[in-house]
Amino acid sequence: MVPLMLSLVGISMKQASGTSLIAVMLLAIPGTIEQGLLGNIDYMAGIAVAVGSIPGAVIGARLVRLVPERTLRFIFGGFLIVAAVVLVLNEVGVL
Repeated sequence: MVPLMLSLVGISMKQASGTSLIAVMLLAIPGTIEQGLLGNIDYMAGIAVAVGSIPGAVIGARLVRLVPERTLRFIFGGFLIVAAVVLVLNEVGVL
């Protein structure tokens, strides 16, 4: 969603990242409820992810105020490239 918001809507990187996070949260709620009803949730893994994610989100939200827009775009682009490489390597069985 972030690349689309940056290129098509023309909003800033800071607004795009915040907007995408709220959209993901809202979309995740019904999926989480359904998966919970189906018994497909590992609650300990979810708690472990939350324990790391909550402080990381707070720190990230504070840091985003200090990082210039251009730098944020490069960091996000680098993250997308790394994620794409990991997905390809996983698909071909290297990872």
